[in-house]
Amino acid sequence: MNNLIKIEGDSCLIEGCKKLMKDSSRGLCVGHRAVAGVKVKKGLTTWEELESKGLARRKFTPEENRDRRKHTQLYKRYI
Repeated sequence: MNNLIKIEGDSCLIEGCKKLMKDSSRGLCVGHRAVAGVKVKKGLTTWEELESKGLARRKFTPEENRDRRKHTQLYKRYI
C-alpha cells in the first residue's frame, strides 16, 4: 500500500500529470522537475519564465519547506 497521502494542491502543476510533487520541486513531480531543470541548465528557459507561465512555483525558502513538512506530518497524524 502507498504511504503517500495526497493533500489538496500537492499534485504536479503540469496539466494531466497526477503524480505527487516533492517539497523542493517547485510544484512539479520528479520527472517534470528533472526535465525543467535540464532546460534551465541548457539556457533554453529560466525559472522566472516557467513561473510566469504557471509551469513552476517559486523556490521555497528552507523555513517554508520546514513549515510545509510540519503541516503535512500533523495532517497525516489526524487522518
